[in-house]
Amino acid sequence: MTRQAAHSFARPLQLLGCLFLGTVAAVPGSAQGQAPAKPAPAKSVADLLARMEAAEARFDRISAEIEMRQIVDMTERFEGGKKIHMKARVRFSLLRKKAKDGKLQVFAKMSTEAQGPGGLTKIAVVRNGSGAFIHEANEISGQRWLHVPRELLARLTKAERVLGDSQAGRFTGTSQLGSFLGAPLLEGLSGAYQLSLSQPIKIGEASCEHVVGKLKSEGHDASMLGRGRPDRVDLYVDQKNMLLRRMVHSLAGEELYRVELIRLDLKPELSEAEFVMKPTNGASFQDITKDPFAEASIRSRLERLSTWEKEQEKPEKGDAGGEGGKKPGGKKAPAKKSGGN
Repeated sequence: MTRQAAHSFARPLQLLGCLFLGTVAAVPGSAQGQAPAKPAPAKSVADLLARMEAAEARFDRISAEIEMRQIVDMTERFEGGKKIHMKARVRFSLLRKKAKDGKLQVFAKMSTEAQGPGGLTKIAVVRNGSGAFIHEANEISGQRWLHVPRELLARLTKAERVLGDSQAGRFTGTSQLGSFLGAPLLEGLSGAYQLSLSQPIKIGEASCEHVVGKLKSEGHDASMLGRGRPDRVDLYVDQKNMLLRRMVHSLAGEELYRVELIRLDLKPELSEAEFVMKPTNGASFQDITKDPFAEASIRSRLERLSTWEKEQEKPEKGDAGGEGGKKPGGKKAPAKKSGGN
């Protein structure tokens, strides 16, 4: 597998950095949040978003494991290219707690193992009070140990939160629990997709709200999705605990990738000592802004964030979604606290 193919698989994996706790669902043997036994169905996407945001307050720690299956179409990129079937396993833990001074502390760690034609790719991200620490290892591209300074981390976290920039989770370790529960994800998707609420559907024993997103024909956000972008996204939200159970992206009716929960613990035993990363074999961390590939990606995100911030200073218009913008359904989004380290 080429380096390009490896990166093609890495992009959706980066999405998991801020999504996969959103794939949490009512799984036999798993702990669940305190939610109404028989809640009324959501009336609209905006109503569903409000309920999902309210659910965030119920959890201060979580551990989950998901599986992702993806089809990478290389036929348009290389002569003789084929469709490559890949799968990945992602494990995640999140701990939020208040320090003695009352400020919110956020600790997160994510590990990804992706098996493809090019062998095993591993990505690990740890977030603590000193910033975010990243280790990437691939049989083709080798290893990288990267550090995201705290100040830069704050900017990237904001980009993830207000822009729905799912790939920023790769650099931030994602501090917003709501990103995992799905509300910020839906807000972000609303920039590129027209979201609507379909009929509720059963997934296993769980009754789920079904949100359908159809790609908008115009707009900056849609163009950012790149070549061969999915033209439809289906999200399934458990009506009982307001957590996203499944997400499926498709193009012309063909499934491109799917995320499924396979393990969930809403009351894991976690300590701050677990959220530490140390390089091995004499390696050391490199400032992420010194890494050519990462620096270009980060610069693009910061530029988008600056543009968004300037837009918020103008008279209210448009449907940006997020701080100062509007959510699907036309309701202005309340300002959110970034919180945490």
